[in-house]
Amino acid sequence: MVINKKIALALVVANVIFLIYSVFLFFYFGHTIFPDFTKPQATEPSADSIWNIIATFLNIVVYIGLFWVLGAFKEHILIRGAMLLLLFLKVPAIISLNFNHLDAIAMSALFQSIIVFFACLAVAMLIVLLFVRSKMIKLYFRWFVALMLVALILPTIGDYVYDNFSVRWLLIDRFLLVWASFMPTLFLFIKVYSLSKQNDFVVHE
Repeated sequence: MVINKKIALALVVANVIFLIYSVFLFFYFGHTIFPDFTKPQATEPSADSIWNIIATFLNIVVYIGLFWVLGAFKEHILIRGAMLLLLFLKVPAIISLNFNHLDAIAMSALFQSIIVFFACLAVAMLIVLLFVRSKMIKLYFRWFVALMLVALILPTIGDYVYDNFSVRWLLIDRFLLVWASFMPTLFLFIKVYSLSKQNDFVVHE
């Protein structure tokens, strides 16, 4: 199979736009690398705002790109399935689900349990991506997974360390951590695009 050059280039462009847009949001909404408790807390774009809708759309495009890369490199169906499930878990973000607009009954113990279940499922699917086999792309996926897991876990650890030991250097802004996890995807798409320009490069079954 020959890699589609136009698709590869489009993914590079989409990833670059996503990263630049995320940096813009980071500064526009007053985020800092470490929290400054002497200033008002940084705000977040509401779930149904145009800011969040654009960011969500670009994020989903990147995830679709990762799924496409796995298919292009003939990864095992379980690996592609994990990526596809991660993509489906992004669907609630598409409809801009805003918990502030839910009725009290919606935040029942059952509903919260469902949220926790899907969060754990997403982590499990991320871990599955560590088993990507292709030598040309597996390092990029491992960096993506590692940084994404750090973005999920570090804020919780940072809060605990700060509350108990008053140490704040682990309180790195979650927004920035998530942003960093999409740097490996950019390098991955650049790699795939460079391979697509090689006339003799073919992904074998």
